[in-house]
Amino acid sequence: MVLTSKQEWITMVNWLKLRFASIKWNDAEVRSLYEDYKNIDPEHIWGASQLCYQNNTEYMSSAKLMSVVKELQRAPKTNKALTMGEVVQLNKGGLLDYLKANNYESFAHAVYDLKMKRLRKGGAIKSETTHWDLEAPYETQKELWLQEFPTEWTIEYLERRRDKAMQGEK
Repeated sequence: MVLTSKQEWITMVNWLKLRFASIKWNDAEVRSLYEDYKNIDPEHIWGASQLCYQNNTEYMSSAKLMSVVKELQRAPKTNKALTMGEVVQLNKGGLLDYLKANNYESFAHAVYDLKMKRLRKGGAIKSETTHWDLEAPYETQKELWLQEFPTEWTIEYLERRRDKAMQGEK
């Protein structure tokens, strides 16, 4: 049973080569790799390719692509939104890791920082407020920001939620 046609594979390879300088597969390698990918749903291959591209994957390889494809294959096949518990279950600590790695005190702090970066680049969305002092530190804008974005979710709160969810699975 072949899910990805040869022509689809060639199109995908050309797309990948155009976007990732590290991919320098010759014709023999492309044919050989097709054997690895031909029984995979093309939506998973395209999805993995897009994810790697959107996440600025520095070094792209067949192994990296296959790894992301496998992750997508394991993901639930549903369009329903995940509950907080499901997100914690699927990505234990992912948000926490991000917040800590970037020295944010809370989810609200991270959203504020990303919004200010976007506003500095002139990327305001029509419906959002733009009255902010774009150079002011979060600490001086926090009280006003939490009136607009009340979901603070501190690191301590997220750790408690994660720990509680993890205890429930034991």
